[in-house]
Amino acid sequence: MSRGNDALSASAPRWALRIAALRVPRRERDFVLADLDDRYGELRRERGASVARRWYWRQALLGIVRIGPWGGASGGPDSEGVGPSTGAGWLEGLIRDLKGALRGLRRRPLQAGSAVVMIAVGVGLSATAFTILYGTVLRGLPFEDAERLVHFERSRPSEGQLSLAVTPHDYVDWRAGQTSFEDLGAYVEAVALFANEGAPPTRFSGLRISANSFPLLRVSAARGRTLLAEDESPSAPPAVLLGHAIWSTRFGGDPELVGRMIPLNGVATTVVGIMPEGFGFPIDEQVWLPLQLDLSIPRGSGRLDVFGRLAPGVTEEAARIEFQRLSDRIARAHPDSNAGVSAVLRSFTEEYVGPEFVGTVYRMLAGALLVLLIGCINVMHLLLAHTSRRREELAVRTALGASRGRLMRQLMTETVVLAVMGAGGAWVVAQLGVGWFNRAAGQAGVFDLPHGPSSLFWWDVRVDASTLVWLTLLTLLVALLAGGVPAYRGAAEGRLEGLGRGGRLGGGRGAGRFASQLVLAEIALSASLLTVGGFVVQSTLDVAAADNAIDPVGVYATRVDLPAAVSGSGDETYAQVSSQAAFAERMLDRLRSIPGVESVAIGTYLPLSRPRVVDVETRSTSSGADLALPQAGVVAVSPGYFRVIGAGLLAGREFGPQDRSGAPSVALVNESFVEMHLPTGWQGAEIRLSDEGRSDQWTTVVGVVPDLWEDPRNPARNAGLYLPLSQADQGDVPVRLGRWELRYQAALIRTGGPTDDLGALVQDAVFQEDSRLPVRPVQPLSSLVDAQLARYGLWGRFYLVFAAVGLLLATVGIYGVLAFSVEGRSREIGIRRALGATAESVASDVVLGVFRRVALGGGLGLLAGYWLATGLGQVFYGLDTGDVRVWAGVAGLMVLVGLLSSWIPARRAARIHPADAVRAGG
Repeated sequence: MSRGNDALSASAPRWALRIAALRVPRRERDFVLADLDDRYGELRRERGASVARRWYWRQALLGIVRIGPWGGASGGPDSEGVGPSTGAGWLEGLIRDLKGALRGLRRRPLQAGSAVVMIAVGVGLSATAFTILYGTVLRGLPFEDAERLVHFERSRPSEGQLSLAVTPHDYVDWRAGQTSFEDLGAYVEAVALFANEGAPPTRFSGLRISANSFPLLRVSAARGRTLLAEDESPSAPPAVLLGHAIWSTRFGGDPELVGRMIPLNGVATTVVGIMPEGFGFPIDEQVWLPLQLDLSIPRGSGRLDVFGRLAPGVTEEAARIEFQRLSDRIARAHPDSNAGVSAVLRSFTEEYVGPEFVGTVYRMLAGALLVLLIGCINVMHLLLAHTSRRREELAVRTALGASRGRLMRQLMTETVVLAVMGAGGAWVVAQLGVGWFNRAAGQAGVFDLPHGPSSLFWWDVRVDASTLVWLTLLTLLVALLAGGVPAYRGAAEGRLEGLGRGGRLGGGRGAGRFASQLVLAEIALSASLLTVGGFVVQSTLDVAAADNAIDPVGVYATRVDLPAAVSGSGDETYAQVSSQAAFAERMLDRLRSIPGVESVAIGTYLPLSRPRVVDVETRSTSSGADLALPQAGVVAVSPGYFRVIGAGLLAGREFGPQDRSGAPSVALVNESFVEMHLPTGWQGAEIRLSDEGRSDQWTTVVGVVPDLWEDPRNPARNAGLYLPLSQADQGDVPVRLGRWELRYQAALIRTGGPTDDLGALVQDAVFQEDSRLPVRPVQPLSSLVDAQLARYGLWGRFYLVFAAVGLLLATVGIYGVLAFSVEGRSREIGIRRALGATAESVASDVVLGVFRRVALGGGLGLLAGYWLATGLGQVFYGLDTGDVRVWAGVAGLMVLVGLLSSWIPARRAARIHPADAVRAGG
């Protein structure tokens, strides 16, 4: 008897303790003596020392002696008429259970450690996914009653136009005619140029916003005031509201800045206020200017973003009905511009985060929960095996009077201890996972969201109290799922079966069927995760292959923004398309003169960026008035654009000096355009941009280039059309490209030597051309490509981690079940060997049993994975659920899992000797 037991039972009758120790098998001695000591202490407190001592002697002499393979037991603790304790006794019982659980876990550190690691990984990954979901979607906008903020768009379903900006005239009519909202605010993107002495100005993203927007958001300035209605008057002095970040960095947090004038967009502008730290409405802006509506423009022109706050007691559905009636009334009054136009109302989160992003994060959480479920099944396997091995001990404790509930409580306490220890590890996993996500998101810079690549100011992904609550709920769920069945079975078997089975493992046919069903579920879950992960890998590789269409090494990129005529300065220098194109030609000459520059090109978009999509006519579509017109992204480029970025021409020719203004209009198209819109081939094809008032001039396709962007939400928009910058002022081009896209000119520079001072030389070249123009920092094109891949691959890596961890857990779990099954069936296998079964047949039975489960579970998992992957098609570009390579790869991996998990148990079964098995079972 151990010294620990002497110390533990010092108050019990010494000779009775020694007799009891001799009567109990060594394997169960610690637990049985601990139970006797616990009950002795209860009786001593409640009934006195004499009653407790008599009870202990009776257990030592009669209770344990009468335990045997031929019968049950009597004389339990309740035979003295003592019922269960309450109050403090319950707490003391819980403490004893915890101590017993810790003693038991110390006796099997490998099994306990394995369970804790599986719980930590499963719960930790789920907590990471939940934290990302909460920080990006569920936390919401940091405004009072933010759920009552509604964003507006327009649509014209009859013409397939499902997302149209709100025009200034409609905004004014809506605001005057509606009653469902407290008010309607509006804003539009604006460029904010801050002058730098002797250098190009610095560009910041900003808004022109209606003054009533800030009361609608329930937000005030941290310093000064927000914009007022009088600031919107064209005759009012220029005013600006600054964000906390730009105030801190550019202006050094100057407390006297409010009320002072600063040069902004070439105009002396008064700073009226500083917004609170963290405010960046609606995306991540830092400059807000007064919105000055120009209602002299034709009705149907112009674009605004509009939002409102629902009035008290009004639901979004009621507001939607009212705005439909209002839209119908406006359409009757202005049929030329508003026929068939309806208002579209969405929550702010839905508008700016988008259903694709939300669906991706929810699917990520589902994947993490599947991993957790696999871990729970594995822990359940471990606990079932351990409970089966403890059948003799549980029978002894039952014979001593332990109730079924008492045994279940002890077994569940052990599981809770494992789950709590796993929760500690899960907290560490969540911290690491969230930290990795934030670093990866920082590397990616932005996410593909409905309003373009961006990262929203209200996103706040951190491990906090919400993570702790989620982790606590998962821990309790794990304890219930993983420990409930083993505790129930252990208590039932200990009470009903006694010691008559001599500790033989296996638990009977019912337990075997249950274990088999768990293995089947584990295989199915793993196969579904692998299937999704496989499709994500295929999609990621396709994106990398698309990016390989260019050679970014040695290429640098920057962007010059030409001022808009509505900037407030009245400057009309670049108001015409011809002046914008002429600026591009002059900049090409200046950039070519920089030492070390080999070649230069200018385009209206950087490679891999998705351009604006317009309707395009081909000869085959122009004759059918009822046909929906093809769409394509349009980019204007200078000659040599594709040579500079290393994108090889697939067919035809590139633009050259002959494609000057006044020459026949020409265009290049990408592969997707040919596949979608030119079924008879590109040679001789003619196209034109579709717009009211278009000319009859057609543009001839002269070549085909690779696809340089992708739109996973709408693959139809992957079609691309390239036009020469030198012809931007002729034909239909000014209708679609003029007065907007040509103002943003991306310069691409290929160098052949050192580039340490390239950024300064480029800025100087622009400054010499026009000192008012802002220049974006010069960056290697390769860094932009890497950011694109990082942004795209961020979610893919999560799915791959889930698939890999799920596969590993499934392999370990299947192996554990098989090993335990072989151990429990050793007597049966020995009898089969004695009856003539060969080692090979025994081993093949084990392996075939595994592969039957792999075939069924893997088939179910493949179907589930196909369903899950189908929903990701709008997030991952080119995700092809019919890719045979993925199906074959998943099937091959599942076969490998079956082989790895069955090999050792099959060999062990083949080595069982008949005599040893029968002797052990007897």
